[in-house]
Amino acid sequence: MHRTRLTIPIILVTLVLGCGGSEGPSPGSDEYTSVVSAFYAGVSAMEVGEDLRANAKLTLVTELAPREPAAWANLALMAMRRNELDVATGHLAHALQLDSTNSEILLLAAAHARMMDDDSAQVRYLRRAVLVDSLNVRALFELIELLPEGSDESRSLTNQLVTAAPGNTSVVLKRLQQSVSLGTLDLELLNELSSYAWGEGVDEQIELLRNSALEEDTAIQIAILRNILLSEPQYRQDLAEVRVSIERVGDPVTRFIRLLNPSSFPAPRDDSLQIVVDQQLVTSDSSQGWISAIALGNAALPAIFYAGMDSVRTLRQEAWEAPRVSGHDAGIGMDYDFDFRTDLVLAGAGGLRLLRQDSLEQFTDVTSELNLSATLTGAAYTGVWAADIDLEGDIDLVLNDAENGLLTLRNNGDGTLERAQWFSVDSGIHAFAWADLDQDGDPDAALIDSEGRLRVLANERQGQFISIQNPIEDLTLLDVTVSDSNSDGRIEILALTDIGQILRVTLGNEPAVDVLFEAALHAAGTQLLTGDLDNNGGTDIVVTTNGQSQILLQDHDYAFYSYGASVDLETYALSATRFAGQLDMVGLSDDRRPVRYGILTSKGYHWKQIQPRAAQAVGDQRINSFGIGGEVEIRAGLLYQKQPITQPIVHFGLGEQSLADVARITWPNGSVQAEFDLLSDEIVSATQRLKGSCPWLFTWNGEEVMFVTDFIWRSPLGLRINAQETAGVMTTEDWVKIKGDQLQPRSGYYDVRITAELWETHFFDHVSLMVVDHPVGTEIFVDERFAFPPPELKIHLTSELMPIVGAWNDQGQDILETVLVQDERYADFFGRGDYQGITRDHYLEVEINEETPQDAWLVARGWIRPTDSSINVAISQGAHSPPSGLRLEAQLPDGSWKVVHANLGFPSGKSKTVLIDLAPVARSSGAQRLRLHTNMEIYWDALYTAAKLDDSALQVTHMLPESADLRYRGFSIVNEEDRSSPELPAYNTLSGTAQIWRDLVGYHTRFGDVLPLLVQVDDRYVIMNAGDEMLLQFSEMDPTATDQERDFVLIGDGWVKDGDYNTTFSKTLRPLPSHADPTYDEIPGRLKDDPVYQRYSSDWLDYHTRYVVPESHAKGLAFPNERDNP
Repeated sequence: MHRTRLTIPIILVTLVLGCGGSEGPSPGSDEYTSVVSAFYAGVSAMEVGEDLRANAKLTLVTELAPREPAAWANLALMAMRRNELDVATGHLAHALQLDSTNSEILLLAAAHARMMDDDSAQVRYLRRAVLVDSLNVRALFELIELLPEGSDESRSLTNQLVTAAPGNTSVVLKRLQQSVSLGTLDLELLNELSSYAWGEGVDEQIELLRNSALEEDTAIQIAILRNILLSEPQYRQDLAEVRVSIERVGDPVTRFIRLLNPSSFPAPRDDSLQIVVDQQLVTSDSSQGWISAIALGNAALPAIFYAGMDSVRTLRQEAWEAPRVSGHDAGIGMDYDFDFRTDLVLAGAGGLRLLRQDSLEQFTDVTSELNLSATLTGAAYTGVWAADIDLEGDIDLVLNDAENGLLTLRNNGDGTLERAQWFSVDSGIHAFAWADLDQDGDPDAALIDSEGRLRVLANERQGQFISIQNPIEDLTLLDVTVSDSNSDGRIEILALTDIGQILRVTLGNEPAVDVLFEAALHAAGTQLLTGDLDNNGGTDIVVTTNGQSQILLQDHDYAFYSYGASVDLETYALSATRFAGQLDMVGLSDDRRPVRYGILTSKGYHWKQIQPRAAQAVGDQRINSFGIGGEVEIRAGLLYQKQPITQPIVHFGLGEQSLADVARITWPNGSVQAEFDLLSDEIVSATQRLKGSCPWLFTWNGEEVMFVTDFIWRSPLGLRINAQETAGVMTTEDWVKIKGDQLQPRSGYYDVRITAELWETHFFDHVSLMVVDHPVGTEIFVDERFAFPPPELKIHLTSELMPIVGAWNDQGQDILETVLVQDERYADFFGRGDYQGITRDHYLEVEINEETPQDAWLVARGWIRPTDSSINVAISQGAHSPPSGLRLEAQLPDGSWKVVHANLGFPSGKSKTVLIDLAPVARSSGAQRLRLHTNMEIYWDALYTAAKLDDSALQVTHMLPESADLRYRGFSIVNEEDRSSPELPAYNTLSGTAQIWRDLVGYHTRFGDVLPLLVQVDDRYVIMNAGDEMLLQFSEMDPTATDQERDFVLIGDGWVKDGDYNTTFSKTLRPLPSHADPTYDEIPGRLKDDPVYQRYSSDWLDYHTRYVVPESHAKGLAFPNERDNP
């Protein structure tokens, strides 16, 4: 059905209304600064999934600068992404009124027409976009797809597209498809496509296509080739150039159309800066071997520590015994015990020492408590570095043993360290850097081995690393560090060669090497440091060796220029130790005395310091204290910067931008959050929300779509239960109860919706509904526990619920009022443990009604805050109590307690009911007391008892869905009433539609009808990605008899796989799950070799054609094509 009524006004308004009047605030005015800040905060909020904030910011722009079309266009795009087409109509009308010849706005208007099923309006807008901008390749590509193939206009536009996008492989494939549809196979195009360096499988498929020679399956072979090409980065990059994904609808307008745009480049370098020795830092301590500035984890400025022969000291002359150390890498600050205080680690010729910070004035040597051998603590070392190597939330150590080479020590999280073997490097190292170098989300290691060669170890997760080739592996290097030195959103390696070249090495899909500077200092032992010394928004470099430091300032064109003569200082740290916002140079003089040089600037550039912090000291521990190994991005207008988190304070220069509009933090466990309107030097704490918890079930209740519970919780794929083992899948089938008042018919159907909203991929093999009619005055339940073995999948008929008569926590406090009725008030008396999901051993004691019969259920309603793979790995190290499921004990007549059920498991998610059989409980006359023991975070809402009834009174109708439609929806607002309450989604309010998770890579199901995949359990499934929604309709049943009540049970069969870095094979949705193999331990190979694919390969032509990669998520705040020439 064509819905033209909303697109017509856009055309009419465009023709009738004119432009004119004031363009907006003048550059330099306060109003212009406000417009710039609000606009880019709004666009950034759109791209990080905070639509409510984006709407507020962009609406403010329309009020301050109403004649700027870009804000109206972005408001329209956001409304379209949210499927609010009426709202989009009005915003587009404003944008087109202000500029009807802007091709970006016309392209958005075409997208709106497409969503309105108005093909003719879509074509009109696209023709106008191409007319005003012949290089708008997306408009060209979309228009060609809508026109009759072989028409004169189609051929002309195709030639225009080839000129506008030369060498674009997706355009080549499109032309190849067109040739086949017109009856020829263009071998010249096929040869052009085969000339590219493709990965495994592409060339083979091209040959199959070549040999098909226009046989009946040629179109099929092209479709297969397209699907294979979707896994190729080059093809995806080319496709993104000419087509935006259906989930994004379109790209935002990132530049003003009428207003003058701010610069996207750093400000000019400050050549007039002065570097002045700090006369206040005077010490007679010479012959020191190491110095650094270390942020101690409090609000104070970083403190200077230095060490030499036998002690480590502060400027206040506080001193502690320490081994003999020497060199830039002889000491580090790290929080080894998760108390948010930075401890000191020193490693040198005199051995290894760990000094625990007890207060700002006191450190204690705890080396003897680390459970390390005397051989390890007494060895001679030449360097120590910090990294969370196994990605489970604490900081590990990397050392270089002067005799035995590379050594790694695992932090067990209990105050001890243990030797571990993570890196396959059989030599010593003299440099180490830790950051995400290949843009796959997890940090990688870059190091220089004993031969001076760069080694890059790509993180394959689960403590596995592989050595990968790099383009400078044959050069001899002196040092490496990591930085985004050209602000393209990628962390690169900066390397200093033995001939004085500074190189930028970019890894990933397109490895590259750029020479940044040709004549740097390069004596043996030379080090590289980076930081914005003049706060112009660039990345400056300090090259330092043997009492000298060479300063290279980055200019507005991203080139590096030497600042005057070298400074008489061997720099060990760049840190704001005197006052926030201005970096100092801290180091040693020629005679090895501690020296600090202050940097005085004349241009008055602005700055921002961010202090990342994990959520809290207890009850989480998924992220190390200061986010080391994560990343911070900031945007100030069009100026974009990114830095790896290597220390507790991250410093950014802003140049002439007075404030940063948004900061985006990627925490080392993969979670991402954006912060707006930050003050300078503000602490940013990680939000503690679940990143994995299975699909969410919603239903129409007669008034609105409401949340019911989570679904298929019992079948996680690749869940780690400790550092070595992966849990197998015991059952793939799940039943959940839907109360009668939660599901009401609408237009002849029961409306059931399943959403994917967390860092997960869902595989739905089957979904069906049981309509359960039962006598008035009875209840039905299913046992919604996660347990080994799984509980019986059965509908249980019971009497009406009987309240308990008493409830106490394990400290004897009466909590009956809290758990007497189901009211979303939860019993929370057990505190928090070190890790999310695990607390102290505790129990809830209840007294049941004396009228409860022998053959009865204890009906417990509640929820669990679960652990995850990384937490399970962490608690398997050192002395930690593992999770212990529910245990039921009954009080005997003599007052003692007896275990009735030893391992009941736990509630399988949110809003779940647990049934515990009371028949084995030998009760004395009168009331009976029971205890539910566990050490898990289980929060009870209400507990009852109910008599078991004969299920012959049940009338059950099993129904398959009449329709099943997969679509993109976005992400619900999630509310958490308090720390005791679960995170509950509000269906009717979207938080955003942007890609907010680093989605699992692979072929997901295309949008549209998916009913054939759900009919039976057969390993043909719907593959859902985060942001997807599956809408199911079941035929309405006749009303119940007056003596009957109606409830429902939803049946699902499938699997859930999350993206936790320690989940097995968590980068990809493969290997494909199968009921025939519950172990999930087969290393993913080629898709064509997967047993499920081989059985149902046609599904990858008809259904699984949406290839998902987290590229939009990885780009973060880096807008595409945002820079002009400086």
